[in-house]
Amino acid sequence: MKIDIRKGKARRVSNNLHRFLTLQLLNDKTWLAGGALRAALNSETISDYDLFFADGYEAARVEVELERLNAEVVFKCPQGKLTTMKLDGMKIQLITEFWYNSMDQLIDSFDITACRFATDGKVMVTRYSSIRDTYNMKINLYRVDFPVATMKRVAKYVEKGYMLTTKAAIKFVETVRTADMLDDRVYID
Repeated sequence: MKIDIRKGKARRVSNNLHRFLTLQLLNDKTWLAGGALRAALNSETISDYDLFFADGYEAARVEVELERLNAEVVFKCPQGKLTTMKLDGMKIQLITEFWYNSMDQLIDSFDITACRFATDGKVMVTRYSSIRDTYNMKINLYRVDFPVATMKRVAKYVEKGYMLTTKAAIKFVETVRTADMLDDRVYID
């Protein structure tokens, strides 16, 4: 599902999201995805802005542009998977563990349905289940690749007032039960 965020009701974005979008970092190879868009749709506080990329060139371009705007690097993952920067009170995370060919491929990598949102600054890509779960504050799972990270993310959303559905709990338990080997990854944003 694609929504033109420059038209109609979709234009009514939170002030914080609008402020981020005015940085003009996004394009057809650099996307904002996940919790910031979910939070904006539910009028929640945006804690950070997660950026994803088509390739390393785009990630480097955005990092250079943020440094030009006087953003401060507050964390750089030694494995090169994440850079966290602060700019005017905004926490901006450059996530570089994987490269994506499209916004659809990107949101299809997310575990919690209520986080499956991405934008290039013009169009937002999502799924109906994501909109439904966001507005109803439900946690359903789309996929579970890293069970430890998913469990921590679920706990974070429960603290925000989201409710884990029975279907999601069963999916999680079945995934863990049938997993050959669990990845102990704990990245939770």
